[in-house]
Amino acid sequence: MLEALAPVLDTLVLQQEDLSPLPGHFEPCEGGDPYGLQFGSQGDSPDVEDIQVVRSYDAPVSYSSFCDADSGAFVSSTVALPYDKEHLEFMSAVALGLARGDEEDALRELVNASSDDLNSQSHEEVVDYRWVRAPTIGDWRYAWATTVDSPYTDQLVEIYHFKLVRDILLGGVLVEVPSHATAEEEALAVAQAFDNRIAAQLESLAAEVQAQ
Repeated sequence: MLEALAPVLDTLVLQQEDLSPLPGHFEPCEGGDPYGLQFGSQGDSPDVEDIQVVRSYDAPVSYSSFCDADSGAFVSSTVALPYDKEHLEFMSAVALGLARGDEEDALRELVNASSDDLNSQSHEEVVDYRWVRAPTIGDWRYAWATTVDSPYTDQLVEIYHFKLVRDILLGGVLVEVPSHATAEEEALAVAQAFDNRIAAQLESLAAEVQAQ
């Protein structure tokens, strides 16, 4: 199944039409590198206290990003295959642990990990962070949001992080938009579109494999 999925990873990432819930005019961004969250471990158990941002995967990964020049909004998605069955089980355990474990400590570590790396050059200040409830997204899933103060635009920006493990696939989407009343609702709709795309592609692929 993994071998069959690798060639179609590019069809699983977020597409421009998935951004219809967001206002603005999004176009594919120029440049940029994939990134994801790497979860450390102690022994055989997931350790959510050892969370760091890394810039590459050792397994196949596809990446898409879109920018709105007018508002400065940014959306990106990653889809990756697990290294092996153990890695997939580990990521599932981490997601489940975050959903049921010490949420405040886990969230603080997630915010610190993403903020240290992604905002190290922009000097944006995190002024608030919170969990985002997304019960319909993914098999094991969790999401959180940070509010940052941008020194360049002098406005508050909402950054929504959605991570999911669906079947044999690792996925994530980041939505960065100016702070406004419906920002969370719009970000959730984009994440749902991303998850629906993955689910539909996996269902189609499974049917093809069974037919062979």
